[in-house]
Amino acid sequence: VQIAGVSVVGMVDTGRTTVLVNNVDPTAQAVIVYAFAAGNPPTLIGEIGRNEDPGGNTLVSVDVSANPLVQGNIIRATQTLLGIEGCVPTTGGRTVGAAGVIEDFEGPVLRYDHPSPGVSGAWYDIAYNSYTDVLIPNQDRTTMPNGSKCVNITDHGWTNGAYVRYDHIIPATGEYHLILDMLIDEPANMDPDFYRQYQVGVIVNGAHREASAGVIPAIASPIGNYICLTPQRDGVGQDPQQVYVATFPANAGDSLLIAFSTHITDSGHTANKTATPAGYVGMKVDNIRLIGGPKPVLCTDVPPVNIKPTSSSPLEEGGPMVTVSDIDGNATNVKVRADNSVIADVDLAPGHPTQIDVMVDTDPVAAGNQPLVAGTTLTASQTLNGLESCQCPGVVGPMVGKGKNAQVKIALGIRETGCTSGCVIGGDGGISGFIEWVGASAKGTGGEPVGKLLETDPGWQTVTFRWAPMTDPDPVTGFTGNGTVAGAWGTLESLNITIDDTTNTGRYDLYIDEVKNGDVLITGFEGLTPGGPALFRAPRASGSTDTNLLIYPNLSAVDGSYAAEGSQSLHVQFQFLDNQAKRWVRLTSVYDPSAVPAMPTMPLQNALIDLTKPITMKLRLYGLPQCGLVFADQHPPGGDGDVDMDDYAMFQRCLTIVGTYPTECGCFDRVFNNVIDVNDLAKFNECASGAGVPATPNCGQ
Repeated sequence: VQIAGVSVVGMVDTGRTTVLVNNVDPTAQAVIVYAFAAGNPPTLIGEIGRNEDPGGNTLVSVDVSANPLVQGNIIRATQTLLGIEGCVPTTGGRTVGAAGVIEDFEGPVLRYDHPSPGVSGAWYDIAYNSYTDVLIPNQDRTTMPNGSKCVNITDHGWTNGAYVRYDHIIPATGEYHLILDMLIDEPANMDPDFYRQYQVGVIVNGAHREASAGVIPAIASPIGNYICLTPQRDGVGQDPQQVYVATFPANAGDSLLIAFSTHITDSGHTANKTATPAGYVGMKVDNIRLIGGPKPVLCTDVPPVNIKPTSSSPLEEGGPMVTVSDIDGNATNVKVRADNSVIADVDLAPGHPTQIDVMVDTDPVAAGNQPLVAGTTLTASQTLNGLESCQCPGVVGPMVGKGKNAQVKIALGIRETGCTSGCVIGGDGGISGFIEWVGASAKGTGGEPVGKLLETDPGWQTVTFRWAPMTDPDPVTGFTGNGTVAGAWGTLESLNITIDDTTNTGRYDLYIDEVKNGDVLITGFEGLTPGGPALFRAPRASGSTDTNLLIYPNLSAVDGSYAAEGSQSLHVQFQFLDNQAKRWVRLTSVYDPSAVPAMPTMPLQNALIDLTKPITMKLRLYGLPQCGLVFADQHPPGGDGDVDMDDYAMFQRCLTIVGTYPTECGCFDRVFNNVIDVNDLAKFNECASGAGVPATPNCGQ
C-alpha cells in the first residue's frame, strides 16, 4: 500500500508545544510527528489518533508538549492508513528556528521555478517568467557576512521579485508584524545603481499566482522598505539590515504570502531599478520573524524630505543656500548634511510651509557652517513627533557641482528612419527606426555611450561625426540598433553627453550652432524665437536619462548671448545628479504625435538627414585650457617652474581692455568670466614666487 506523505506547516520555532500537519487523509487513523537531531535517529515527539481528532480534517494539530520543539531539529510527520504507517521521511520537513522565527534557512529550503505553485515554504517568481532566480543555501552568494545561511533573490529582467507562502503560520488571532534580516548584494562587476528601492509586502491568506501565467497583485499595505540604497556599491562590509513590515491583523490558522520586489506596491513590479543591468544584483534574506503586536515606531515612519535645486539655490560650489521640499506640516526641525556632516539645523515654527530655503553658511545653530563645497553630497532630514527621519551610512542625495564646465564625452544619435518621398534635410523624419551612436566606441557599465572627448575651450569648436563607408569614420555603437548606420536617410535623433571629469557634476553650460549635414545647413538658429527649444529638447525631456540629472538647471533655448555665426545659437544647461561614470544626458529631437500627455512641437523636431553625408556642428563648452599645476607659469610656453616677471609681463599683455582676450591668454581667466582683470591678478599674485623659485602647485585655485 502506498501511503501518501503529509507536510508540517505553521510555526515551527523553539519551545512550541503543537505541530500542525497538513494534507492528512480523511480516513487516516493516526498522525505521528518526529524530530530529527543531527547525527541521531528520529525521535517520536507526538502523535494523535483519529479518535482524538474526529471529523476527517486534513489539517491536524499534534500535541508535542511532552517534547517541546528544540532549535535546529528538523520536524517531519507521517500518517497511518489501514493500520500501516507511511515511511518516515528522510528529506524535507521544517527546521526549528529561534522563538518567533518562521524561517532561518539553516535546514531544507524548497525552490520551484515554474511548477504549479502550492508547496508551503517554497519560493516562486512573482510573475510567470524567467527574470528572477532565488539562490538557495549552499549555492554561491547565499551566506550573510556572519556565515548564516540565507536565500538570495537575484534579478535580471523586467517584472522582478519572488514570493513565498507559509501555510497556517498564524498561531493565534491578533496583530502581528514581520522583521527580516536583509542585505543588498551588489558584486563588483554589476551596476551598483540597479536597485533604487526594495520592498517587502504581506498578503494574509494571499493566493498563489497562476501556474503558467499571471503575477501576484500589488500590495499597498502592509509593506516594509529596505532603506539606504545608494548609487554606489552597497552591502560591502555592512551587517544585514533589519527590515520591519507594518502591522497587520490575522486570525489563528491564517497563511501569509510574503513578497519581495523593487516596487511591491505596483502590479508590474518593475519600477525603481534600471532597465539593463550589467549583471544580476541580488537581495539576501534571512531570519524571517513573526512578532506579535504592532510594529514599533521607527525612523522609517518619518517621511523623507528632499534637496531641491532651484534658480535661486543651485547646487554649486560657494552657494549659500539649499531648498528643502516635502516637509511635513507638523515637522519641528530640518537638518541639512554634506557628506553626513550637519551644515544647517533649523527649528520650524507652527504653520511653516512644506518647502523652505535653508541658509547653510549663516545659520547660527549649525556647527561648522560654510558655503556649499564641490564634490560633497547633500541630504536632508526632518523631525516629526520627536523622531528624525532615517540617516543612512551611505550618502544618497545630489552632489554639489563646481558651477562650471568640464570636459565631457559626446556621441551623435542617428535614427534609421528611412525616407521614400519628399525627403528634405531638416524635415520631420518621424520616430520609427533603430538608433545608432556615432562617435561612441562602446556602452559603459551603466549603458552610457563612451563617446569622443570634448574639452573645454574659450572659443567655438567644430565637431564632425562620420560613419562608414565615409573616410576616417568614427566608431559606431548601437543604442537600440546593431552598431552600423544603415540606409540612405535617417534623423538626427540626439546629441548624447556623458560625464568624463568625475570631480565635477556641473552645471554644464553648452552652446550649439551651425549644425550641418554635409554642406547643407540644417540650422544656425537664426530667425527662431529666443527662449524656446529648437532641434534638441530640454535635457530632462528624455526618459532614458532624466534620472541622471538634477531637476535644475534644465534648459534648451535659442539664445542671443553667443553665436559662432550670425547672432543666435542654442543654449543648453544641465547638471548631473552625482559623479558616477555612467551619468549621461540624451538631448533628443524626438516629437511623438501619439504621446500622452501631448508633447509640444518645436522647430526642427525629428530632423531628417542624408546618411551619405557627415554631420558637423559648432560647440562652445567654455572653460579654461589645460594650464598645468601652476596656471600662472606661462612664459616661456610650457612654463619653467617659477612665476616671475616674465610671467607677469605676459599677464599684462593679456589684460582685457575691450572685447575678448587672445586664446593664449585663457589660463589667466581664473574667475571664469571671459575677461582678465584685477580679480584674476589677485589669483596670479597667489602664485608669484620669483625667478628660479618653484611656484606652489595648484596655487590660486
